[in-house]
Amino acid sequence: MAIHTHTCYSAITTTVFMALHCVDISNQSVWFYDANINCISGWQYFYIFYVIFYVVPLPFVFILGIHLLEKASILHQEFLLACILPFPLVVKWILKQIFPSIITHQEAVKDINSVTFSESSDIENSSKIVLGCFEGPFKPKGLTLYWEGIIEARKLILSLTIFINNIQLQLLLCLMICVLILIHHMKCCPFKENSSNWCETFSLCLLILFSLINFEKAFLSEYEFEEDSKGAKAMFFMLIAEPLLLIILAMYIAATKICTTMFIKFN
Repeated sequence: MAIHTHTCYSAITTTVFMALHCVDISNQSVWFYDANINCISGWQYFYIFYVIFYVVPLPFVFILGIHLLEKASILHQEFLLACILPFPLVVKWILKQIFPSIITHQEAVKDINSVTFSESSDIENSSKIVLGCFEGPFKPKGLTLYWEGIIEARKLILSLTIFINNIQLQLLLCLMICVLILIHHMKCCPFKENSSNWCETFSLCLLILFSLINFEKAFLSEYEFEEDSKGAKAMFFMLIAEPLLLIILAMYIAATKICTTMFIKFN
């Protein structure tokens, strides 16, 4: 469930923020994708609740939660529950860090005495398995231990650009964020395997290239060009280049998976 939550987070945040994207038309707030629907409608309150209690706090689960699980301050069951109900547990963890006396000494002693040696061993093994799922590919030092949470935070920040109505400004901001993500990745090199770091760098470079192409397309689309003009040729080139890059990316992902499968099989 935790892994499913992690992989679907980008789609979830995009969908939720699209549902909440409103604009003002004639002094009336309406939904960006259908001006016949007023904001804020009853169904949008559900999405606001969902953003507050799930979308925003989830990256903290993969940062603060993994940190506490590694220190054995929480159990693996609590961490997995936080992947489903992040808000109350993240608030609880933050309060524990600010006010450690919230949990009294008597409660801590009671919890320790209620666990047998065999149960303690099982809990430790289960925690290691959970940590292995999220920390396994990354270097065991500094921020790289919590890289899954950093990835989720990136997705959240990029999704927030949906609320920018000016398409040129929106794409320019996305481009700048992608460049910062690439710089941060190249500085940290979070993966244990150098090949994984290079693959991620290549993927981020392609993402920046897509952002640049889309920004140029959005900029040029505001102007009308003659058929043989330089602007028309540039637009045509970008329309051809983007699907070609997508094909290259798909082939790259397929080749990476095949090579990984073969490596695991022969080792």
